[in-house]
Amino acid sequence: MEKMQRIMRSYLPILSQKEINDRIKILSEKTKDDMDILDYLELFDIKCLIDEDKIRIDNSDKISEKLDKTLISEFYRRVNTSTDLLKYFDVAYSDINSKTEFLDFRNTMLDIFETYTFARMVSDDDLEEIIKTYHIPLFKFLKSNYWAKEYPDLIKKIFFSKTEHFELFLDNFTDSKIKNYLPKNITKDEFYSLADRYINDIPSQKDHNFESNLNYLRLLNNNLNGINEFLDVDAELKLRVNEQIDLKNTNLLKKGTVHSSNITVILHPAAKETFDLQFKNGLVGVVDVDFIKSHNDIPSLLTYLKYLSYFFTDNGILNLASFPNVESSAFEKAIGIKPKNNYEISLFFYSKTRLILNELRTFDHFIKVEHNLSFEKIFDYFFKNYSENVFNMKWVHVPVSEEKSFSIKIKILFSSEENIRKQWKVYTKYNSINPKLLNYEKTPDFDELPSLLPNKYIYAETDVSKHILYTLFSDQSHMGYISQLVNESTFEDLITHHAVHYEDFSSYQLTDLNFLIEQNVISKSENGLMYFDAQQKMLISMYAILWSQGVINYYNLPSMLSNSLKNNYQLAIDECLSDGRLKSKSTLFSKVEVDFLNYLLNDKNFDNSKSLRNKHGHGHSTDVDEEYYEDYLYAVAVFLLYIVKINEEFHFQSLLNEEEGYLAKFE
Repeated sequence: MEKMQRIMRSYLPILSQKEINDRIKILSEKTKDDMDILDYLELFDIKCLIDEDKIRIDNSDKISEKLDKTLISEFYRRVNTSTDLLKYFDVAYSDINSKTEFLDFRNTMLDIFETYTFARMVSDDDLEEIIKTYHIPLFKFLKSNYWAKEYPDLIKKIFFSKTEHFELFLDNFTDSKIKNYLPKNITKDEFYSLADRYINDIPSQKDHNFESNLNYLRLLNNNLNGINEFLDVDAELKLRVNEQIDLKNTNLLKKGTVHSSNITVILHPAAKETFDLQFKNGLVGVVDVDFIKSHNDIPSLLTYLKYLSYFFTDNGILNLASFPNVESSAFEKAIGIKPKNNYEISLFFYSKTRLILNELRTFDHFIKVEHNLSFEKIFDYFFKNYSENVFNMKWVHVPVSEEKSFSIKIKILFSSEENIRKQWKVYTKYNSINPKLLNYEKTPDFDELPSLLPNKYIYAETDVSKHILYTLFSDQSHMGYISQLVNESTFEDLITHHAVHYEDFSSYQLTDLNFLIEQNVISKSENGLMYFDAQQKMLISMYAILWSQGVINYYNLPSMLSNSLKNNYQLAIDECLSDGRLKSKSTLFSKVEVDFLNYLLNDKNFDNSKSLRNKHGHGHSTDVDEEYYEDYLYAVAVFLLYIVKINEEFHFQSLLNEEEGYLAKFE
C-alpha cells in the first residue's frame, strides 16, 4: 500500500501543489493491471475536484480528459455485471479501509453508480440487497433525482418502511436548502397516512424507539409554502399536530427542561430602580397606574401609550418587530428546524412580546376600572375627532365594536385596518378622502402605503454598506480577535476598548481591515494605531442603529440627541445617500414593521406566520372567548401602530413647513 496520502472529496487533505501533482502523476502512469479499486475511486474524486476547481493543477483540461477516458474504460467496459460492481461496494464500504487509511469513498461509489448509469445492469432487487448489505441510509439516495427516477418503486418502498422517514419529506420545506428527491408515484393519500403515523407516534416494524420530533411537528404546524402539492394538511391533521405539540410541551415541562423567561410588569415607576437591582436578568416593564388614574382624557392616554416600555425603539420603530442581529444568539441561529420563508424569532423576541402584551393588558384593565374606557373608544376618538381637529384630515367612518366578545372585536378591528389602508392611500394621493372612490380602491399591501415625508426610512441595502455593518458588528466576522489577551466579540468593540495597531492583525483579517480604511470607516495613524475619529464615531453610531434595527427613521432619531446633533446625523445620512452607500424609502411603515405586520396578520410572506386575519376571518372556533384576548391585544397593537405613525407623519410634515408640529397637541 502506498505511503502517499490519497486524495478524496470526503476529506481533502492539506497537500502542497507539488504533492498533488506528484500523486496525480503516479496514478496517471499506472497501467490497467497495476490499478486497483481504490485507485479508480480516487481517480474519480480527483476528476471531480479538478472540474469543480477545488484543486488546481497545470494542464487541468488535458488531465481531466485523460482521467475521464480511463474511468470510462473501467466503468463501461470492464465492469459488466452487478457482481463486478459489488467488488467496488465491498472496498468503498469496507470498515478495514476506513480504519487503516481513513478513507471514505462511500459517497463516491454512489456518484459513480449514477455517473456511469449502472441502473442499466442493477435491478431493483440487486440494489435493495446492496442497501441492506452495506446499511446505506435512505437520505443518501434522495440527494439526486437519479434514484427516484430509475428506482421509483424501490425508493418508495424504503421511504414508507420507517415512520421517521417523514422527516426527510419535511426537510424540503425548511430553510436549510436541503432538497430530497422523492419518487413521483407517491399519492397524497399515502403521504397523509405517513403523516398521521408520524404525528401519532406510530412506529413501523423497522423503526427503533421512534418518537416524533417536536421541532418537525412545529414545522408542520406552519403554513408551509408548496406542501399542498403533496399533502393535504386538513383541519383534522392540524388538530392532531397541535394536540401532540401541547402534549410534548407538557412532558418537557414535567421533566424540568423548559424554563420561561422572567417577565415582570410593575405598576409604579418609583419602584423600578429597586426592582432592577433585585432582578437583573429579567425584562421589566412599567405601567404607571398613578398616571392612568389621574388622567381620563384620551389625548393624554394616547401619548402615554406611545411611550409604553419597549413598545417603540428610541428611533421610533415598533419594538414588537424582530431584530435578529441583536436578539438571536449564534446558538439560536444554528439550532432548530425552520421553514423556508421564515420570520426570524428568538427567545428574546418571545419575551419582549409577552412583556408588551402584558403592559397593554394592564393598561386595558385600569382604563376600564378607573374611567370606563376601552381601546375602542380611544381608536374612535382618534379617527373621528382628533384627526379632523388637529390634522384637518376627515376619515370616512372607521368602525370599532363595543361588543364584549373578543372574537367580534377582532374581526371588526381587522376589517377596519384594511379600510384604514385604503383611506390612507387615497389621502396621500388626493389630500382628501372621497367615500365613493374608496369603493373602487383595492386594499394596498403594507409596503404600498406612502409617506408624506421625503427620505423617511434609511436602509443599508448596498453590498458596500452590508459589508461595513457585518465587519463592524458581527460576532461572526472574526475581526474582534488579536490574541488571547486582546479580543472582543466585534471589531467595533475591539477598536473602542483597546489600542490596536495595523500590524497586530493577522493576514486573513487585512482584506476586511483595508476595506474599512478605504471606505473611511476607520483611520490609521502614522505609527499604525487604528482609531475612529469624531466623524467616524458619529457614522458608526448610525451604522449601529442600522445593524441592530435594520432601518433608521430619518426624522425620529433617538430622543436623547440634541437638535444640533440630530442635524449633524441627518447631514451625515444625506452624504451617504448622495454617494449611494445608503438608500431611502418614503413609506408609512418601515420594512421591519411591514415584515412584522405580514407575520402577524397574513400567511403569504412567511411560512411560520401567526396569520391572525385568516384565523379570525375564516371562523376559528373556541368554547372560551377569553382565549382570544391575546389575539385582541395584537389587534390593539396594530391600531396603535397606525395612530402613532399617522401622527408622526403630520407632526414632521408640520415641522418641515416650519410650523409647530403636533406631538405637543397629542399631549
